[in-house]
Amino acid sequence: MKTVKLNFLEERQLKHALSDLLYNNLPSRATTEEEQDLYRSNTENALDICEALEFDDLRKEYDENYDESW
Repeated sequence: MKTVKLNFLEERQLKHALSDLLYNNLPSRATTEEEQDLYRSNTENALDICEALEFDDLRKEYDENYDESW
């Protein structure tokens, strides 16, 4: 695995992009079951990235299973 260092601006841009992705892929916004599955998968993947990068603020907002005690 490769380590990547982000400066403040890059981290802020990444957080913003992940936030947009999470918001736009809320399963409740889908109109068909296929869209719901796709949106759910996209959300899970984005939340995995947030967890790896320790973006807890995004996880609190979008992860219904987030538990602050972890």
